[in-house]
Amino acid sequence: MKYYILLLFFFFINLSVCAQSGLDSLLTILDLTINNREEYEKTKVQHISMIKETLKSSKLSKEEEYWINTQLYQEYESYICDSARYYINRNIELATQLNKKVWLNKSKLMKVNILATSGLYEEAMKILETIDKKTLSQKDIADYYIAFQNIYLYQAEYASGDEYMYSYIEKMNLYRDSILAIVPKGSYEYIITKAPILVDKHKFKDAEELLLTYLSQTSPTTR
Repeated sequence: MKYYILLLFFFFINLSVCAQSGLDSLLTILDLTINNREEYEKTKVQHISMIKETLKSSKLSKEEEYWINTQLYQEYESYICDSARYYINRNIELATQLNKKVWLNKSKLMKVNILATSGLYEEAMKILETIDKKTLSQKDIADYYIAFQNIYLYQAEYASGDEYMYSYIEKMNLYRDSILAIVPKGSYEYIITKAPILVDKHKFKDAEELLLTYLSQTSPTTR
């Protein structure tokens, strides 16, 4: 009995050392990446500058400007929120002028995303209320539901420990169910909705497998 207890003891010690070793390796890579942040940012700024140059053409149509602004929004979305809002506001103007309802809805949903991540939940909700769900494509309906889900998620996080937190979580879960009901299984929208549900149910291995399977299919340059 003592032998088996000793064997188990050394087994778990070995597992602990291996886990710590793996963590140390990941932290080393993370440190190296952070140390190179200025180089990464320089590359990003240069890329953004190249896109901005195309806006200077005097022959640019409003439709072309819209798509260039969309590119700039995507570049700034997780980088500088104010700049992202500037270009998406311009796209809302262009879509309105061109009477492009689909473009207008897409731009509004993009702005909702920026407002929500900035903590401007009430403003984000007001924009969602201006969108006629009947005019949305299935892809845009998914984004519409995701926008609601994210707002309630952020509000629940902000109200952590407060009595209102559970109300936000309940609403968030309703929109998660709506998302899963319409998006293709295995799509990006499916993965980012399903994985948190599995985590909430403490099905960590299932969530990890789902995420790693999807990760293996993505390009290394994908944000």
